[in-house]
Amino acid sequence: MDLRKSKLFRREKMQPLQRKDYLKVAVMCGVIIVPLLVGLVL
Repeated sequence: MDLRKSKLFRREKMQPLQRKDYLKVAVMCGVIIVPLLVGLVL
């Protein structure tokens, strides 16, 4: 079970970033950065 999981995880890690992943990263960065910017402006 663990071996199969690690293999799947490794395979996913090896895959190049897909557009969905980029969107996820962008949304996460936005969620973190926007409040900081708003805090600085206010």
